[in-house]
Amino acid sequence: MMPSVILPSISHLLIATFSLSSTIPHVHADNEIAVLRAFHQAYPEWKPRGVVDVGANKGGWTTNIQQLFPNVTTMMVEASPFNTQHLEETKTKFGGAVDYRIALLSSTDGDTVEFFDNPRTNTGNSMFQENSHHFVNVKPQRRTTSKLDTLVSSMPHIDYLKLDVQGAELMVLSGATETLKRTTCVQLEVSIIEYNKGGACWYEIESLLRQHGFFLYDMGDLTRNEVAFHTKAVGQLDVLYIRPSSDFMPQWLVDNKVQFCGSSREAMAIRGGQDDVAAVDSMCAERPQSRLMLVGLVTFLAGYFVGRKKDRSMGMKKN
Repeated sequence: MMPSVILPSISHLLIATFSLSSTIPHVHADNEIAVLRAFHQAYPEWKPRGVVDVGANKGGWTTNIQQLFPNVTTMMVEASPFNTQHLEETKTKFGGAVDYRIALLSSTDGDTVEFFDNPRTNTGNSMFQENSHHFVNVKPQRRTTSKLDTLVSSMPHIDYLKLDVQGAELMVLSGATETLKRTTCVQLEVSIIEYNKGGACWYEIESLLRQHGFFLYDMGDLTRNEVAFHTKAVGQLDVLYIRPSSDFMPQWLVDNKVQFCGSSREAMAIRGGQDDVAAVDSMCAERPQSRLMLVGLVTFLAGYFVGRKKDRSMGMKKN
C-alpha cells in the first residue's frame, strides 16, 4: 500500500472516515491490523486457532498477529522470493508457531502466468501491473501458480484469513473454496479505484464472498493519496468479512443473535448448498409475479361474485 493518509478502524471513527476535511489525521498504516485489533478489543475472549497471512511481504503483519495472539499457528504466503530472508527471520523469531511458503496463488495449480516483481519497492508486486511509476519499466516474470486450498490443506484450523494481493483477490479466493468453508473471518485490502490494471474491484470481491456465506463486518485503514489514486477520495481500504454460519463465531455475536443484512434469507441457502441458493434467488425473482397473480385472482373472484349478485337481483325483480 502506498504511504498516505490512513484513518483508524470505522469502529472508532464513523462520520470522520468519510470526510474530506483537512482535519483528517495523518497516521501510518499499522501493517493492516487495525480491523483485527478492533475485533479483538470488541471480543477479547475470541482467539483464532489458525491464521493465514497471504501477501505476507516481510512478515510485519504476522509479527503484529503474534503480539496480539501469542503462539497462534500462522502460515505466511508470499509471492516474491526477494522477501525470503525476512520471512525466515520472522519464522525463527516465533519458533514453531510461524511458517511460510513462497508461492504465487491463483485459482488453479500449475498455470504459468506473468508476475510483476520490483525488488526496489518491495511492495505492489502482483499478476496485475500496478498503475504507478514504480512499475513502468518492470518486465514480468513467468511464474507457476498454486491454489491456497492445496497449500494449507494440512492446517487443522484456519479461523482468520488475511489477503493483501494487489488486485488478485478474485483469483486467490477462487482457489480457496475449501479453505473458506472452514474460515470465520476474511480480511482484505480492496480498491475503489483501479490501482492494478485489470485487478479485482471491491464489488466483485463482495459478490464472491457473499456466495460463500460471508458478510461485511467492519472496515479500516481508509487510504487517501491523490497522487497515486488521482482522486481526493478513498482509493483503498481494509475490509473484514465474517461468516455467521461458522461454529467459531465470537460468543457475544451468537448470544446477541446478530443479523447481517441478508443473512436470514441466505441462511437456508448456505446450509443447503448452491441448489438452495438458486431456489432462494428464484423465489425472490418470482415474488413480484406472485403478487400480480394474487391481485388478478382477487379481482376475478370479486367480479364473479358481484356478477352473481346482480343476476340474482335481476331474477328477483322479474318474479
